[in-house]
Amino acid sequence: MSDTSFIIVLSVFLPILIVGIILIHFITYIHTKKTSNIYNLKIKSKKTMLSQSIRLPKETFNNFYIFFRKEKIYLSLLIALILFLFLLNIIMILEPYFIFWKNDKKAIKWSFYWISIPIFIFGIAYPLFWSIRELVKINKTKKIIDEWVIQNEKLPQWNKQIEKPLDYDKFKNIILYEDFVIKIPVFKDSKAHFYTNKILNSRKHFIKDNKIDIPKLLYFLLFDYDSGIQINNATYSKEYFLFFIDECLNNNSINN
Repeated sequence: MSDTSFIIVLSVFLPILIVGIILIHFITYIHTKKTSNIYNLKIKSKKTMLSQSIRLPKETFNNFYIFFRKEKIYLSLLIALILFLFLLNIIMILEPYFIFWKNDKKAIKWSFYWISIPIFIFGIAYPLFWSIRELVKINKTKKIIDEWVIQNEKLPQWNKQIEKPLDYDKFKNIILYEDFVIKIPVFKDSKAHFYTNKILNSRKHFIKDNKIDIPKLLYFLLFDYDSGIQINNATYSKEYFLFFIDECLNNNSINN
Protein backbone atom coordinates (compact mmCIF):
# COMPACT_ATOMS: atom_id res chain seq x y z
CA MET A 1 0.00 0.00 0.00
CA SER A 2 2.86 2.34 0.81
CA ASP A 3 4.58 1.57 -2.49
CA THR A 4 1.34 2.27 -4.36
CA SER A 5 0.89 5.55 -2.52
CA PHE A 6 4.43 6.59 -3.36
CA ILE A 7 3.97 5.73 -7.06
CA ILE A 8 0.74 7.77 -7.16
CA VAL A 9 2.44 10.74 -5.54
CA LEU A 10 5.41 10.49 -7.88
CA SER A 11 3.39 9.98 -11.08
CA VAL A 12 0.73 12.63 -10.35
CA PHE A 13 2.28 15.35 -8.21
CA LEU A 14 5.73 15.46 -9.81
CA PRO A 15 4.45 16.24 -13.37
CA ILE A 16 2.10 18.87 -11.92
CA LEU A 17 5.00 20.40 -10.01
CA ILE A 18 7.27 20.47 -13.07
CA VAL A 19 4.58 21.86 -15.40
CA GLY A 20 3.58 24.42 -12.77
CA ILE A 21 7.14 25.67 -12.33
CA ILE A 22 7.64 25.96 -16.11
CA LEU A 23 4.29 27.75 -16.43
CA ILE A 24 5.15 30.23 -13.68
CA HIS A 25 8.47 31.17 -15.28
CA PHE A 26 6.82 31.49 -18.71
CA ILE A 27 4.07 33.70 -17.27
CA THR A 28 6.55 35.98 -15.51
CA TYR A 29 8.56 36.39 -18.74
CA ILE A 30 5.48 37.27 -20.83
CA HIS A 31 4.13 39.51 -18.08
CA THR A 32 7.40 41.48 -17.79
CA LYS A 33 7.47 42.04 -21.55
CA LYS A 34 3.83 43.13 -21.60
CA THR A 35 3.93 45.53 -18.65
CA SER A 36 7.18 47.23 -19.72
CA ASN A 37 4.97 49.40 -21.95
CA ILE A 38 3.32 50.86 -18.84
CA TYR A 39 6.30 51.11 -16.51
CA ASN A 40 8.98 52.23 -18.99
CA LEU A 41 7.02 54.27 -21.54
CA LYS A 42 3.59 55.58 -20.59
CA ILE A 43 4.57 56.77 -17.11
CA LYS A 44 7.41 58.82 -18.61
CA SER A 45 4.92 60.82 -20.67
CA LYS A 46 3.82 62.52 -17.43
CA LYS A 47 6.76 64.93 -17.55
CA THR A 48 5.96 66.07 -21.09
CA MET A 49 2.22 66.37 -20.47
CA LEU A 50 2.69 68.55 -17.40
CA SER A 51 5.51 70.66 -18.86
CA GLN A 52 3.34 71.37 -21.91
CA SER A 53 0.30 72.02 -19.66
CA ILE A 54 -1.68 69.35 -21.49
CA ARG A 55 -4.80 68.54 -19.52
CA LEU A 56 -6.03 65.04 -20.23
CA PRO A 57 -9.63 63.88 -19.67
CA LYS A 58 -10.35 61.79 -16.58
CA GLU A 59 -11.39 58.85 -18.76
CA THR A 60 -7.83 58.55 -20.06
CA PHE A 61 -6.50 57.89 -16.56
CA ASN A 62 -9.15 55.22 -16.05
CA ASN A 63 -7.12 53.00 -18.37
CA PHE A 64 -4.25 53.10 -15.88
CA TYR A 65 -6.53 52.13 -13.00
CA ILE A 66 -8.06 49.28 -15.00
CA PHE A 67 -4.52 48.04 -15.60
CA PHE A 68 -3.71 48.23 -11.87
CA ARG A 69 -6.84 46.27 -10.90
CA LYS A 70 -6.14 43.53 -13.45
CA GLU A 71 -2.52 43.29 -12.35
CA LYS A 72 -3.43 42.87 -8.69
CA ILE A 73 -5.90 40.09 -9.52
CA TYR A 74 -3.39 38.42 -11.83
CA LEU A 75 -0.54 38.57 -9.31
CA SER A 76 -2.78 37.33 -6.49
CA LEU A 77 -3.69 34.27 -8.58
CA LEU A 78 -0.03 33.76 -9.44
CA ILE A 79 0.95 33.86 -5.76
CA ALA A 80 -1.82 31.34 -5.00
CA LEU A 81 -0.40 29.03 -7.70
CA ILE A 82 3.11 29.40 -6.27
CA LEU A 83 1.89 28.53 -2.77
CA PHE A 84 0.05 25.51 -4.19
CA LEU A 85 3.29 24.32 -5.81
CA PHE A 86 5.06 24.89 -2.51
CA LEU A 87 2.52 22.58 -0.85
CA LEU A 88 3.17 19.95 -3.55
CA ASN A 89 6.88 20.29 -2.90
CA ILE A 90 6.29 19.60 0.81
CA ILE A 91 4.22 16.52 -0.06
CA MET A 92 6.95 15.29 -2.41
CA ILE A 93 9.42 15.54 0.50
CA LEU A 94 7.30 14.00 3.25
CA GLU A 95 5.85 11.07 1.30
CA PRO A 96 9.13 9.23 0.60
CA TYR A 97 10.39 10.18 4.06
CA PHE A 98 7.57 8.32 5.82
CA ILE A 99 7.67 5.40 3.37
CA PHE A 100 11.33 4.65 2.77
CA TRP A 101 13.75 7.02 4.42
CA LYS A 102 12.55 7.32 7.97
CA ASN A 103 15.68 5.57 9.21
CA ASP A 104 17.96 6.58 6.34
CA LYS A 105 19.51 9.95 7.20
CA LYS A 106 21.72 10.02 4.09
CA ALA A 107 18.70 9.61 1.80
CA ILE A 108 16.85 12.33 3.68
CA LYS A 109 19.80 14.74 3.36
CA TRP A 110 20.23 13.92 -0.33
CA SER A 111 16.51 14.55 -0.98
CA PHE A 112 16.61 17.81 0.96
CA TYR A 113 19.78 19.28 -0.56
CA TRP A 114 19.43 18.10 -4.17
CA ILE A 115 15.66 18.12 -4.70
CA SER A 116 13.80 20.26 -2.18
CA ILE A 117 16.16 23.25 -1.93
CA PRO A 118 16.68 23.68 -5.74
CA ILE A 119 12.93 23.37 -6.38
CA PHE A 120 12.16 25.87 -3.62
CA ILE A 121 14.78 28.44 -4.72
CA PHE A 122 14.32 28.34 -8.50
CA GLY A 123 10.75 27.12 -8.77
CA ILE A 124 9.04 28.82 -5.84
CA ALA A 125 11.11 31.42 -3.94
CA TYR A 126 12.20 33.45 -6.99
CA PRO A 127 8.71 33.68 -8.60
CA LEU A 128 7.22 34.49 -5.19
CA PHE A 129 9.77 37.27 -4.62
CA TRP A 130 9.15 38.56 -8.17
CA SER A 131 5.35 38.60 -7.65
CA ILE A 132 5.61 40.50 -4.37
CA ARG A 133 8.03 42.97 -5.97
CA GLU A 134 5.55 43.51 -8.82
CA LEU A 135 2.77 44.25 -6.32
CA VAL A 136 5.01 46.85 -4.67
CA LYS A 137 5.79 48.33 -8.11
CA ILE A 138 2.06 48.58 -8.89
CA ASN A 139 1.42 50.51 -5.68
CA LYS A 140 4.32 52.89 -6.38
CA THR A 141 3.16 53.43 -9.97
CA LYS A 142 -0.41 54.03 -8.80
CA LYS A 143 0.86 56.80 -6.50
CA ILE A 144 2.58 58.41 -9.50
CA ILE A 145 -0.68 58.32 -11.46
CA ASP A 146 -2.65 59.63 -8.45
CA GLU A 147 -0.27 62.61 -8.25
CA TRP A 148 -0.56 63.12 -12.01
CA VAL A 149 -4.38 63.18 -11.78
CA ILE A 150 -4.23 65.86 -9.07
CA GLN A 151 -1.75 67.97 -11.05
CA ASN A 152 -3.75 67.41 -14.23
CA GLU A 153 -6.92 68.82 -12.65
CA LYS A 154 -5.09 72.03 -11.79
CA LEU A 155 -4.14 72.66 -15.43
CA PRO A 156 -6.26 75.01 -17.55
CA GLN A 157 -8.23 73.63 -20.47
CA TRP A 158 -5.99 72.93 -23.44
CA ASN A 159 -6.01 75.91 -25.83
CA LYS A 160 -2.52 75.94 -27.33
CA GLN A 161 -1.70 75.79 -31.00
CA ILE A 162 1.02 73.40 -32.17
CA GLU A 163 2.55 73.71 -35.61
CA LYS A 164 1.56 70.83 -37.87
CA PRO A 165 4.61 68.62 -38.57
CA LEU A 166 5.65 67.55 -42.06
CA ASP A 167 3.88 64.37 -43.29
CA TYR A 168 1.65 64.45 -40.23
CA ASP A 169 -1.37 63.12 -42.14
CA LYS A 170 0.61 60.03 -43.13
CA PHE A 171 1.58 59.48 -39.49
CA LYS A 172 -2.02 59.91 -38.34
CA ASN A 173 -3.33 57.55 -41.01
CA ILE A 174 -0.88 54.83 -39.94
CA ILE A 175 -1.93 55.13 -36.29
CA LEU A 176 -5.65 55.05 -37.04
CA TYR A 177 -6.09 52.78 -40.02
CA GLU A 178 -3.05 50.59 -40.69
CA ASP A 179 -1.13 47.73 -39.16
CA PHE A 180 2.23 48.96 -37.89
CA VAL A 181 5.26 48.03 -35.82
CA ILE A 182 6.32 50.44 -33.10
CA LYS A 183 9.87 50.37 -31.70
CA ILE A 184 10.97 52.44 -28.72
CA PRO A 185 14.45 52.28 -27.17
CA VAL A 186 14.43 51.69 -23.42
CA PHE A 187 17.76 52.52 -21.82
CA LYS A 188 19.04 50.30 -19.02
CA ASP A 189 22.61 50.44 -17.70
CA SER A 190 23.48 52.83 -20.57
CA LYS A 191 22.38 50.21 -23.11
CA ALA A 192 19.38 50.50 -25.41
CA HIS A 193 16.85 47.67 -25.37
CA PHE A 194 14.06 48.11 -27.91
CA TYR A 195 10.45 47.73 -26.84
CA THR A 196 8.80 46.34 -29.97
CA ASN A 197 5.11 45.80 -30.54
CA LYS A 198 3.10 44.99 -33.64
CA ILE A 199 -0.23 46.80 -33.65
CA LEU A 200 -2.91 45.18 -35.80
CA ASN A 201 -5.65 47.44 -37.10
CA SER A 202 -8.27 44.82 -36.22
CA ARG A 203 -7.16 44.81 -32.56
CA LYS A 204 -6.79 48.50 -31.77
CA HIS A 205 -8.51 49.11 -28.44
CA PHE A 206 -9.26 52.74 -29.26
CA ILE A 207 -11.43 51.79 -32.25
CA LYS A 208 -14.75 50.05 -31.70
CA ASP A 209 -17.54 49.67 -34.25
CA ASN A 210 -15.53 51.92 -36.59
CA LYS A 211 -15.67 54.72 -34.02
CA ILE A 212 -12.67 56.24 -32.28
CA ASP A 213 -12.67 56.33 -28.50
CA ILE A 214 -10.81 59.59 -27.79
CA PRO A 215 -9.76 58.85 -24.16
CA LYS A 216 -8.40 55.43 -25.18
CA LEU A 217 -6.62 56.95 -28.17
CA LEU A 218 -5.03 59.54 -25.89
CA TYR A 219 -3.94 56.74 -23.57
CA PHE A 220 -2.37 54.92 -26.52
CA LEU A 221 -0.48 58.07 -27.55
CA LEU A 222 1.27 58.36 -24.18
CA PHE A 223 4.94 57.43 -24.67
CA ASP A 224 8.44 58.43 -23.68
CA TYR A 225 8.67 60.99 -26.48
CA ASP A 226 12.33 61.86 -25.97
CA SER A 227 13.60 58.32 -26.62
CA GLY A 228 13.10 58.32 -30.41
CA ILE A 229 9.92 56.47 -31.38
CA GLN A 230 9.99 54.43 -34.58
CA ILE A 231 6.86 53.45 -36.47
CA ASN A 232 7.43 51.15 -39.43
CA ASN A 233 11.16 52.02 -39.17
CA ALA A 234 10.51 55.76 -39.50
CA THR A 235 11.42 57.94 -36.49
CA TYR A 236 8.83 60.46 -35.30
CA SER A 237 9.56 63.33 -32.92
CA LYS A 238 7.29 64.22 -30.02
CA GLU A 239 5.75 67.05 -32.09
CA TYR A 240 3.82 64.45 -34.13
CA PHE A 241 2.31 62.95 -31.00
CA LEU A 242 1.61 66.32 -29.38
CA PHE A 243 -0.15 67.59 -32.50
CA PHE A 244 -2.23 64.40 -32.60
CA ILE A 245 -3.09 64.85 -28.90
CA ASP A 246 -4.03 68.46 -29.70
CA GLU A 247 -6.46 67.20 -32.35
CA CYS A 248 -7.94 64.71 -29.92
CA LEU A 249 -8.47 67.32 -27.21
CA ASN A 250 -10.04 69.76 -29.64
CA ASN A 251 -11.78 66.93 -31.51
CA ASN A 252 -10.90 68.57 -34.79
CA SER A 253 -11.93 66.13 -37.55
CA ILE A 254 -10.21 63.25 -35.82
CA ASN A 255 -12.01 60.72 -37.99
CA ASN A 256 -10.89 62.34 -41.20
